[in-house]
Amino acid sequence: MLGYRADQDETARKAVWQQASAIRKMVEGGGGGHSHSEDQWRHALSASTPIILQSAAARAGWDKLRAECERDMRRLAKTLPVYGWAQQVRGFGDLGLAIVIGETGDLSLYATKERVWKRLGLAVIEGFRQSRRSDVEQAAAHGFNPKRRAEIWAIADAMFRHQWRGAKEDAPPHALGPYGEAYARRKAGTEAREWTPKHRDNDARRIMTKQLVEDLWREWRKANG
Repeated sequence: MLGYRADQDETARKAVWQQASAIRKMVEGGGGGHSHSEDQWRHALSASTPIILQSAAARAGWDKLRAECERDMRRLAKTLPVYGWAQQVRGFGDLGLAIVIGETGDLSLYATKERVWKRLGLAVIEGFRQSRRSDVEQAAAHGFNPKRRAEIWAIADAMFRHQWRGAKEDAPPHALGPYGEAYARRKAGTEAREWTPKHRDNDARRIMTKQLVEDLWREWRKANG
């Protein structure tokens, strides 16, 4: 109802998503009777209000359960030997640590960093980025778990927001920490390749995440002798 189309350019799509997000937040916050000048916006608000309210009510129980689980995960993370190190990494912290170890188990059992990367869907297999494969032999070689990779992507996204600052009117884009620097180095290194900006960004984030995982693996092994 807001005019979203799959073939719109990225800027137009983001603008529609921002409008939709504004409507959802307003309704969930108890707002009503918003005086917007565009009929299209007001029609979308009217049509979506009951759906948003019903969705919020259905989600409430799951949100509570997630909050309880994450509280326990944070508590358990504090008992891990690398907790102090993880707390120093901007955007990672106790919850990120709990998620990674929840997906890998004891990092002392991994002889190389490459094995940890493969466990988390970050490896390169025979020259190709680890991914879901339809061929049986390739699928076995890649060992790709999309749910596990999604968890790691979420961690990387949160960390990226704390480690990198995009261009502003008063400042160029710049790193805010060592993993932001890893992102910048990789992105600069792929500038000559015929990749889309999105491809270069995703690739640099993957390399940044691999660096985090490698450092975590090394710190874990150091802490455990």
